[in-house]
This record gives sequence, structure tokens and C-alpha cells, in this order.
Amino acid sequence: MWFMVGTWLFAPFLFNPSGFEWQKIVDDWTDWSKWISNRGGIGVSPEKSWESWWDKEQEHLKYSGTRGIITEIVLALRFFIYQYGLVYHLNMTKKTKSFLIAQACKPLVKRVGLWSSVRALARGYEIMMGLLLFTPIAFLAWFPFVSEFQTRMLFNQAFSRGLQISRILGGHKKDRSSKNKE
Repeated sequence: MWFMVGTWLFAPFLFNPSGFEWQKIVDDWTDWSKWISNRGGIGVSPEKSWESWWDKEQEHLKYSGTRGIITEIVLALRFFIYQYGLVYHLNMTKKTKSFLIAQACKPLVKRVGLWSSVRALARGYEIMMGLLLFTPIAFLAWFPFVSEFQTRMLFNQAFSRGLQISRILGGHKKDRSSKNKE
């Protein structure tokens, strides 16, 4: 199961020909750091701030009735139960909370005064996931041979037939120019 999780998370980097180019990784890290640290607010687009993105993702709960909120909690509980089962069967002793349930109970959580804690925990989770993804990619991008190996792996047939294709395309252009002269 962990292999499936890893391939699902890292596939965009593995199958992107530019996935292990150091400068692109640095640029992506800079953009992500700005996005995660920018504060949201009125007029701040979700592309510019994590807080605005998070609020927009949960905006549908503002307009949901009681039945919709209960449905959201039940749907979020399935992930919580699944996570609990994994933690219990793997003998991990970490206590976790579901942010989806806290988001669905936002008015109650705000009245109690815990909303800023929920938001901080959610941001911390996103930061940890970002570090979990960026660290191995940045480490592999640090070595130039990884990018070369990836390119050869992705374009294996293109390397073996590259000269033939360029000759065909180059010859095709010469034929056109010779026809135009006649």
C-alpha cells in the first residue's frame, strides 16, 4: 500500500522531463513557500495564499444546512476511521484529529475559541506534506546524473532514433525548397 501512496505522490515529478532540474525545484520551492506563508483575506485569490485556498475549499459548508454538515462529518469520519485502523494495526501511538470534521463544525469551534488552532494545525499539516514531497525531489535533483537518467528513461526510443528523425525532417524540408525553386 505504501508503494502505491509513494507512486501516486511522486508520479508528477517522475514523469515530468523537467522534474529533477535543480533550478525548477528551487523556483517551485520559492513559489510554494510564498503561497503557504501569505495571509488570506478579502480580495486575496486562492492562487496567492494558502488561507484563501483553504477557505475557498471549505466555502460550501457556509451555505450547507444541518443535513449537509452532518453528511460532511460522516464522509470525513470514514477517513478518520481508516486512519485509526492503520494507526491501530501498525501500533503507532500518535493522536490525530480530522480537520474536515473541525471545518464542518466551524461555528461551534469558533465559539469555543479553537478556530485559530485548527487553522494552525491544518497549515502545519500542509507544510509537513510539502517538506515530505520536496525533500527527496530536491535531494535527487542535486545530482545531475538523476536528471540525465530520467530523461533517457522517458525518451528511450527518441534517443535511439533521434538522428533518423532529424534526417527525415531535415530531408523533407530540403525537398520542399527544391520544389519551390523549380
